[in-house]
Amino acid sequence: MKTQIVIAGGGYAGLFAAARLRKYSGMNVVLIDAHDHFVQRVRLHEYLAGGSMPKLAYRELLASHGLDFIQGRIQSIQPDQQTLILEAAEGARIVRYDWLLYGLGSRTKRWDHIPGLNEWAQTLDAGPQLDRTRQRLQELPAGESVVIMGAGLTGLEAATEIKEAHPHLAVTLVNAGRAFPGYAPGAEQEIRNVLRRLDIRLMEGRQVTRVEAARIHCDDGSSMPCAVAIHCMGLEVSSLARDAGIRTAANGQIQVDPYLRSLSHPNILAVGDAAELDAASCPAPRMSCAAACPMGTYAADTLHRLQSGQKLLPFRFGFTGRCVSLGRRAAVVQLVNALDQPRRWFFRGRLAVWIKEMICRGTVQVPQWELRWGLALNRWYQPKDI
Repeated sequence: MKTQIVIAGGGYAGLFAAARLRKYSGMNVVLIDAHDHFVQRVRLHEYLAGGSMPKLAYRELLASHGLDFIQGRIQSIQPDQQTLILEAAEGARIVRYDWLLYGLGSRTKRWDHIPGLNEWAQTLDAGPQLDRTRQRLQELPAGESVVIMGAGLTGLEAATEIKEAHPHLAVTLVNAGRAFPGYAPGAEQEIRNVLRRLDIRLMEGRQVTRVEAARIHCDDGSSMPCAVAIHCMGLEVSSLARDAGIRTAANGQIQVDPYLRSLSHPNILAVGDAAELDAASCPAPRMSCAAACPMGTYAADTLHRLQSGQKLLPFRFGFTGRCVSLGRRAAVVQLVNALDQPRRWFFRGRLAVWIKEMICRGTVQVPQWELRWGLALNRWYQPKDI
């Protein structure tokens, strides 16, 4: 009887894991996701602003390579019974596993202490709400205000994409502290120059305290009108693992050993945003596809090693760069050290746009190629010492 491998979550980590597992025999691989297609999260800001985003159907992608797909939302995990409870189209369903690869990722963080935020602010999470926000932006008349809260990568990309696609709208980017701290001085200046060129208002040192249907209030007593408010203030993970009694960090990430195995349930491997890495692998990496893709690939290789009795190799990962698109015609690629700290060098202009686009394409094309040819194509920087 083949070993049952269940991949919970078809994001970047889950898709890369499935693609790598295709080359190994002796395993029955099942990927579970609430969507029927792969969500290209790094392009959601493009879609929000009106761009197209082709859908990559899981069933069609996986079935021809001997992997199974179940569309369903995981309601609970029973680690002692090694089962998942799903809410699927046909009703409740139980799925058994020998090994669980947990990659349910993250979503926009809820800030319950900010009145009105969860009620009135939109997010860049995939789903019907994002479709409605996209349509709303297309219908707004000239001069209407769009406010993006949070000037991290997501907020910055959303603000520039919206303003470039809808130049008739007034776009404001609000940040609680000083914006763009993780960039070299020249790269930060390039970002600020692009914001000025696009006529995007940047408000720093303003903490949002209340969100209303058409207005946002800040801690300095100021307020501003907004026809659309978009919340980009951080990410959070699902509580499923914690609720199941799996050992987690305070934020709900599964705590893992150097081989990405759960510290409390070794037959569960956590990957992507859902995992808190061992400090020797990569201290506190930011939630990103840059970290998720290698983790998914590594976890698949580790499962093969576990099944074949080979020696396990600890996970190693180091960052090399931070890419941010600033609309379709501008970008910044900040070079960083393994710990994600900025170096003095960066790329801008057309070269940065091209690098960013190639990376985005690679997050879809590399797993497709691995599935098609059964070759180990995904590689990443693995520093010996961090």
